[in-house]
Amino acid sequence: MRVPDGFLQFAFLRNLSNAKDRIAFIQERITTQNKVNKPSDSPLANSRIMRLKNQIRNNESFANNIENSISMLDSSIVAMEGIQTETQKVLVEFTKLTNATVDEDLDVFASNIDAALNTIIDLANSEYNNMYNFGGTNHSTKPFSLSADGKSVEFNGDIGGVQKIRLSNNVFQKVNITGKELFLPVLEQSGNLSSNAAIGSVQQSSEKIYDADGNEYTITLSYTKTADNTYDLSYEIVDSDSNVIDSQTVNDLVFDSSSGELVSVNGDDPSDIMIQLDDPEINLVIDFDKMMETSDDTAIVNSLSQKADIFNTLLSIKEKLRNGERPNKMQTQIVEEFNSHVLDKLSEAGNITNRLNDTLDLLQNQKFELLKLLSVENDVDMAQELIDLESAQFSLDSSYKISSMILPKSLLDYL
Repeated sequence: MRVPDGFLQFAFLRNLSNAKDRIAFIQERITTQNKVNKPSDSPLANSRIMRLKNQIRNNESFANNIENSISMLDSSIVAMEGIQTETQKVLVEFTKLTNATVDEDLDVFASNIDAALNTIIDLANSEYNNMYNFGGTNHSTKPFSLSADGKSVEFNGDIGGVQKIRLSNNVFQKVNITGKELFLPVLEQSGNLSSNAAIGSVQQSSEKIYDADGNEYTITLSYTKTADNTYDLSYEIVDSDSNVIDSQTVNDLVFDSSSGELVSVNGDDPSDIMIQLDDPEINLVIDFDKMMETSDDTAIVNSLSQKADIFNTLLSIKEKLRNGERPNKMQTQIVEEFNSHVLDKLSEAGNITNRLNDTLDLLQNQKFELLKLLSVENDVDMAQELIDLESAQFSLDSSYKISSMILPKSLLDYL
């Protein structure tokens, strides 16, 4: 069969164009050092590359969050170490006060307690990156301040806000020590209410609490069932003579009928009850977020983190010393327990830091492996590309020589 010259010329020109495109393609790969420079180069490889790059970006985002959180925790740990040092100084002053040689002029001890208290307040208001270490999720308001008359320490803003970061797509980690859990007595209610209780029935629990002067009170919490899965919570604080000091009712605690978890309080998300009394000086947080409703018999568990807040206890001790009166046994115990409490929170912060560091190491290893996979998919072998370029250039040069024999001559070829 005779092949027309025109067909040969067309085929040759097509192959010549392909050879030029091949050289341009190889040159682009050498210049960018990427195998895939546009999706059409390799749709499958492009899909894998995009997925790997997305995983690397997520990895870097998680790592950056962790690094910032570690720095913030380090700042909180330094502040808590300073607080514990000042608390130990107070305990040393208490030891000195038991010495029989100490006269009734206790102003020096009052001044030392005042200095320690002011330092603790300053450390409680310490900041990292324009965020208060113990301010919870409130970064605009100083969390702790002396009242105008200097007789009490005020708690400002939501000092109980928990900050969490993602360690992975589905794993979150708390990364702050809140002012609430460090400085305030928190009465945590856990356990369960009985869903089988009749509407109108009351399920109760009681706990001993203390004011800044070390006086004992009893707080009774009552859950009154008003409808299925719904309760009103009321509390009453009484002194040793059964006098009612304070009371309050919170309406419509609603529990999920399936999971038994508390889902809303008065139509809003569950939140703590903050009790702040001036006379007597009582600061207390009631945390009932862990309460459940089950079909079991009622079993309410109370857990009090510390007996009284350290700030107003130290203020009370200072005033007593100014008046020639030594701190009582309960006040001393409150300070001792706070010292132990700070140690516990230092341990908690250290454990969080260790977990974050371990996760950061894991993320760095994962990033290394992802980068290796990405390199396999997208990085060019420069030596091979240069060989391919030389081969393609040789083919093109040969094509140019052949063109003189295949393509028809024009007048320009003779000029």
